[in-house]
Amino acid sequence: MTTEDEPDPDEVPPPEIIKIEDCADAASPYESLNAPELDRDDAVAVARLDAQRISESDGEGVLVGESIADLTHVIHHLGGTHEQIRVQKLEFKRSVEVVFVTTAEVEDTLLGPSSKERAAAALLKQVLASADSETLLQLLTNVKAPEQLATRLEELLKLLFENDATLDLQTPNSPPIRVVPKRAQALYSSLRAQSALAPERFTRAGKLVGAFLDTRDFKLRLDDPWRRKNVIEGKFVPGLRPAIEQLFNQEVMAGVMVEGEHLGIRPPRLKFTLETLDAPHLPQRFPLA
Repeated sequence: MTTEDEPDPDEVPPPEIIKIEDCADAASPYESLNAPELDRDDAVAVARLDAQRISESDGEGVLVGESIADLTHVIHHLGGTHEQIRVQKLEFKRSVEVVFVTTAEVEDTLLGPSSKERAAAALLKQVLASADSETLLQLLTNVKAPEQLATRLEELLKLLFENDATLDLQTPNSPPIRVVPKRAQALYSSLRAQSALAPERFTRAGKLVGAFLDTRDFKLRLDDPWRRKNVIEGKFVPGLRPAIEQLFNQEVMAGVMVEGEHLGIRPPRLKFTLETLDAPHLPQRFPLA
């Protein structure tokens, strides 16, 4: 048992925050991985994972197994490839070498063999070689599943720096990049960085379909969506208790304040506060307290 002033000995401290700008340049030219598999029509990428814990005897361990799974899913999410990537070869030397290929038919693409998959792997290289946080987030702005991608990419980066592992990644017809543990930690820090959104207010007509006076929770169904949201939930200000009691399940005009924060590329987490509530069709009005 600890007091408020004493740290919990079982609590894992968050990783140190490192800026990408303070890391070695992952885009520097490195020696080719010399993988003949990259000449195959269905080749997507070759990855080499190097860490002291890797050997043939423990190759099925957490570091190798989870990093391969994370790499595969990150390429899926970046390219929208519908899981058309598999591991073609897993080879142990002083490090572990993984060859990723596509299972898609060549005829399925208009730009040549494995175009979607290769483009996704090439984008991943750009992401891992980002010069700063702004570049990193811009590269990931338009992905279709940002939450899933962020989770997998963060898991991969965390595996690398927690296990002091280095990742080399090479795609067809281009040199490899290298992600050392410090760079992996810096990329992870950028993906986990929080940024507050500027407060915003809006007024909408709708129906008060839910409310709890003791917790000051409300639920409002909007007549016209706000940023594609038809229903919003949050807290109402204390002065609105009389209005909430009178207007429950009624058509109302609501004044709402929105606050929130971004966590990397994830969709913003929004907090709605009901500030005003009125029913123009009723004789009694309930202004903001």
